[in-house]
Amino acid sequence: MTVFFSQLINGLSLGSIYALIALGYSMVYGIILLLNFAHGDVIMVGAYMSWFVMNQLGLGPVTAVCATIITCTLLGVVIEKIAYTPLRSAPRISLLITAIGVSFFLEYTAELILGSGAKVIPAYYTNQTFRLGKVPLGLTSIITLVVTVLSMLVLTFLVQKTKLGKAMRAVSEDMDAARLMGINVNSTISFTFAVGSALAGIGSVLYCCSYPQATPTMGSMLGLKAFVAAVLGGTLVGSVGNYTGWKAPTDLVELRGPWEIQFVSGQTMKIPNGTIMANLGGKLTLTEVSKIECQLKVNKPEEADTAPYEINDTPSD
Repeated sequence: MTVFFSQLINGLSLGSIYALIALGYSMVYGIILLLNFAHGDVIMVGAYMSWFVMNQLGLGPVTAVCATIITCTLLGVVIEKIAYTPLRSAPRISLLITAIGVSFFLEYTAELILGSGAKVIPAYYTNQTFRLGKVPLGLTSIITLVVTVLSMLVLTFLVQKTKLGKAMRAVSEDMDAARLMGINVNSTISFTFAVGSALAGIGSVLYCCSYPQATPTMGSMLGLKAFVAAVLGGTLVGSVGNYTGWKAPTDLVELRGPWEIQFVSGQTMKIPNGTIMANLGGKLTLTEVSKIECQLKVNKPEEADTAPYEINDTPSD
């Protein structure tokens, strides 16, 4: 049992790092439906930054941690502005190919400048081992779990309770509607990339605490594992909305026709046998009359109309 609990703690520690990285994946996907495969290489850049600050500049670990998080955050925003913003209206496959290209660019640029050999990162702190009964508990595992939980709590507060978080959820739900409501969509997307990249920076520091070395290709495997964690954990499918506590509406009722729909403009549409799924919260979605994006007032006529859909262009009083 001692071995089991020891391995369980190690798995939770490593899984927490993958969870932080996976959150960055899912947030970006929830906003612009992009699988940002360059996300793992942002972690690689963060690891090299820690090595550069402590090994080459001789500064302390606190400075290295701050420099790593700031560098990853800025790098994520720069990637979004240079690589992804010009392709905002392009087909999704173009964004995917661009993300893979950015990943290769970061990897081989690091290899060209710093070489292919591993760089040993100095220890951020002196590791100690505690015992919980007979189970050994390393200081690195404790720090990883605590930092991960705190990061997720801060992220939850940010997305649920702040104006920027509300903007992120609005853009995730409907980008065009959010733009009509006055939300700066470009700034919101950039902020989402910044938050996701900051989480990658924190994950980079935690990963280097457990595995203190940096290589040009370390981000590929980390990104792939985090992507699998996002898919299996449901965060990728759920996107930002599900992560912040969104639940499927349970107050939908099915209303069967015939119906007469009156538009705000005064036009009316007669549906002989239409089916309407009505949300008691106020939203109406037509299942048989698709892509009608306007406010509707629904009135049921007294007698059924057997004619096909009929639009009356005469405004009502």
